[in-house]
Amino acid sequence: MTGSNGNYSRYVYVYNKTRETFVATEAAVADNYFRRLIGLLGKTKRWAKLGRGLWIIPSRGVHSIGMLFPIDLVFLNKERKVVHVEEHFRPFRVSKVSLKATSVLELPPKQPNAVSGSVALPQSIAGQISQQEPKTRRPFRESAGDRGGLAEWEQFGKRRNNEEEKKREECER
Repeated sequence: MTGSNGNYSRYVYVYNKTRETFVATEAAVADNYFRRLIGLLGKTKRWAKLGRGLWIIPSRGVHSIGMLFPIDLVFLNKERKVVHVEEHFRPFRVSKVSLKATSVLELPPKQPNAVSGSVALPQSIAGQISQQEPKTRRPFRESAGDRGGLAEWEQFGKRRNNEEEKKREECER
């Protein structure tokens, strides 16, 4: 499937369980050699909208050689806990290699809604990250404004909670 983020077949949303906030609502998963090799190369600054991301699995470090814009990096261990954060990682650089990390989440710089203000502060994103695939097979529309589909995910979460409450009430009866 080709989406608005490029040639990725799998999109997920990334949720910080500890802070109860969305980190990315349209994160492409780069889980094979070719997707990890390409990464965000060829993407323009237009890619860097709120809610977007690229989750590189497996990875202990990344480079930004050939990239056209800065990104924020979140290094995650096997349990998907944050082990390191690099803010405003500029183009044509090589990141720190974290032996504790098993994957790296690349995000647009300083997503205000993602982690209580900014990815910049490790304590604000620290916690356990959850990954879930959306029920729809397409990435969310860009016409949702600068929120990058966040409104659609909020509605999805509300509908899901209402459905779960109805099921609980039926079981109690």
